[in-house]
Amino acid sequence: MRVVLVGPDLEENLSLRYLSAALKAAGHDATIVAFEKPCDLEPARAAAHDADLVGLSMCYQARAREFLELAAAIKVDAPNRRIVAGGHYASCEAQALLEQHPAIDLIAIHEAEHTLVELAALPDFTPTSLADVRGIVYRSSDGVARTPAREILADLDTLPWPDRSGPARLVVGVPTAYLMGSRGCQSACDYCCITTLHRLVPGKRFRQRSVENIADEMAWLYHNRGVRQFVFHDDNFLVSSVEKNRERIDALDREWKRRHLHGIGIVLKCRPADVQREIFVRLREMGLLRVFLGIESGSEEGLAALGRKQTVEQAHRALAICEELGISTQY
Repeated sequence: MRVVLVGPDLEENLSLRYLSAALKAAGHDATIVAFEKPCDLEPARAAAHDADLVGLSMCYQARAREFLELAAAIKVDAPNRRIVAGGHYASCEAQALLEQHPAIDLIAIHEAEHTLVELAALPDFTPTSLADVRGIVYRSSDGVARTPAREILADLDTLPWPDRSGPARLVVGVPTAYLMGSRGCQSACDYCCITTLHRLVPGKRFRQRSVENIADEMAWLYHNRGVRQFVFHDDNFLVSSVEKNRERIDALDREWKRRHLHGIGIVLKCRPADVQREIFVRLREMGLLRVFLGIESGSEEGLAALGRKQTVEQAHRALAICEELGISTQY
């Protein structure tokens, strides 16, 4: 089956790239099409012309109208072309989207590698065939229907690596790749779409890939694509335990050296409370250049309003450690 996956791709949309890799591993023809802004609608529409199935990465509510306009345009071109939406926003608002926007045929909830592969194998989308696919919301003769939730994938090492079609991205001239060493988040902040998303499905919220699996992917990117900067998009690259962080970081360092990864730069995200000096000294030695800190607010009242279980003091301490070690910070 020919599948076109459409979504934002400024920093290598790993959601789409994992989906594409899963589809290709199952024998389907998958193509990723960047849809960054309204003027990309017509090129994306044209790219979907020969597709049997179109997947829309509807992560952000702010861009929902653009994706719905694209879906409607695709249906004008081919009313029977199947359109599946997914991502944070689509998963959380599946009922309303299907009730109000007929161009969307169904919505895949939460992580959808296995779901999309099963959907691509169906000869058509009928209530009878869809009823056997877990983790979707679709229309039936009785209205909007929902199949039993698909349990969160526990072993991330079983997934094929993301589809890296096309040249390596350049960031200030440096070949760069974006990675996920884990999925999920250990926190439950009130404002966060990730927290809401994880309430929709059963299973372990936070999962980590093995260090060997991560190092193998990095080595392939390093030796085959010339990548020298690795940006980790993990919500929790670090956890609340210093000992566990030390063990995992030391293991990563050993595996990188075994695979001859030298002179690399790394970028990661973390909570201010998880910035411990000894850990960041170690990470700096391994190539840490920049960290995105989840500071969120500069007042205790603001943090409390967000359900953010941290303090302003922790934020100041984290920034001071990074400044002392020469690590660039964003927040």
